[in-house]
Amino acid sequence: MDCFKGCSPERRATLISEARAQTDAIQRLEVWARADYGLLALGVILGLWRFTYSGPAWAGGVGIALAVAAGALAAVFYVGIRNAKRNVEHILCAAGIDLKTGRPIDEATGKPVAATTDTGEGAGGASTLKGHSTKGHAPSMADLAQAKEIFKILYGRKRQ
Repeated sequence: MDCFKGCSPERRATLISEARAQTDAIQRLEVWARADYGLLALGVILGLWRFTYSGPAWAGGVGIALAVAAGALAAVFYVGIRNAKRNVEHILCAAGIDLKTGRPIDEATGKPVAATTDTGEGAGGASTLKGHSTKGHAPSMADLAQAKEIFKILYGRKRQ
């Protein structure tokens, strides 16, 4: 994404905390979506019970109504969660962090900084990223660690 134009450390911290808050909200939405999928399954089971195994008449009506309502709600949850994940990606991009790699975005090129590290050690014994200037408004290691945590939460799990 070509969205990073540089920002102050205060703005970057604000953007990262907003991304974290939205990630927490996405997790809560995913819990509600899983509960909704259970209601959808229950509606299908009730409908099958009535129409396949000659269950009570109320089971067919309740099952169909529950399945239709839960299916519509599942579609809303799916679109909402997908768009929320895109929003978090854009927020982190605006903060100068590429969500796909978890690396800072170089202000000159607009692309993530290379993964290789130089052999020298910076202040405090921590390695610095090769080709990445620590002057100006580069993301701190704490910002990158928080972005990687958000990345793992959003995209770390396998699809169900």
